[in-house]
Amino acid sequence: MRTVFFIPPLRSLSGGLAAIYELAEILIEQDLPVAVTCPVASTPGFSALDARAERLDWARVSAGEDISPHDIWCIPEGWPNAIAPGVKRGAGVLVYVQNWIHLLNTLPQGVRWKQLPVRYLAVSAPVDWFMREVMELKSEAILPPAIADFFFDAGTNDGSTGVAKGHPGDCSETAGKPACGSRGADSGKPCLDGARASSTVRIAWMPRKNKALASQMFEVALNALAADGLDKSVELVEIAGKSRAEVAGILAGADIFLSTGFPEGFALPPLEAMACGAVPVGFSGQGGFEYMRNPQLPGLYTPPFPLEPKEWGANGLFVSDGDVMNGGLALARAVKMRLDGNPQWDELRREGRKAARAYGLKERSTRVAKIWPELIELFQNQSR
Repeated sequence: MRTVFFIPPLRSLSGGLAAIYELAEILIEQDLPVAVTCPVASTPGFSALDARAERLDWARVSAGEDISPHDIWCIPEGWPNAIAPGVKRGAGVLVYVQNWIHLLNTLPQGVRWKQLPVRYLAVSAPVDWFMREVMELKSEAILPPAIADFFFDAGTNDGSTGVAKGHPGDCSETAGKPACGSRGADSGKPCLDGARASSTVRIAWMPRKNKALASQMFEVALNALAADGLDKSVELVEIAGKSRAEVAGILAGADIFLSTGFPEGFALPPLEAMACGAVPVGFSGQGGFEYMRNPQLPGLYTPPFPLEPKEWGANGLFVSDGDVMNGGLALARAVKMRLDGNPQWDELRREGRKAARAYGLKERSTRVAKIWPELIELFQNQSR
């Protein structure tokens, strides 16, 4: 069976869209037939994928042409109206659920997902749990996204120290936006000359992810650190408007990544931080507990769903989503761990790298090679 991907017309390349492109590329590399269609041809990344896959005209597809019962019609959960062309032509409709929250707010009032003639693919175990326990939906498989290889290449730490090797010592705009001092005021000058001093703890963060809450968490942390005279040991590095390769470079030079995104289906940035040797602190978005694990410390979050056994242990400090107080205190705790040379710090970093390695491109390709033949067989039996 051919897999036909509906590419949503977005103005920027989101993580979810990148994961769909990546999946299509993997199927192509595995010599499976792939076609793509998009209402807006200028959607970021579409033209590059279009060069490797069969392109279908959206006007014809939306009119019920060019797809058949021999196709798998794959769409993201945030675009339920795109289900219609697949159903109309009797194709096997596969909804790739990448964020549990979209299952709550995308259908017309009175319509339930379980009423639709579709099958589901979940991006993580927490999403799978939510679908099953809350929405009464069954996912056919769990398929997480992958970390690009350059995140592992950027994270050259061996986990033995808290200082990232190969740090460029550059706090200019090309390396992220620095903010130094007790309240993170931008000095407009490089914060470091040469290699990063061991007495400075560098915290990377993404202002597009709940900026106001992040600022409040910084304030809590800095006030808590000020009691011990440690507030001026913190350097904040803003990640905004960067390529993924640039993000990898910034994370490789950071000690901590402040995770402030929620809700999330998987939460890829904290995992990318782990690959680079930074310790994530903050929110999980719920979906992050696909790979996130907490140590036994006060104020940290226990999710409502069972955590699957993994080959790694505690790899960050994670609090309840939106919990500014505990989030700030966890951030202060992480800073102190790093400055004190606490052995638990190195353990968090090592376990983080271990978790990240389970979600590389090779691992995702292996998962796809197992899942897709099973989906094809499932849909073929359905169409008979």
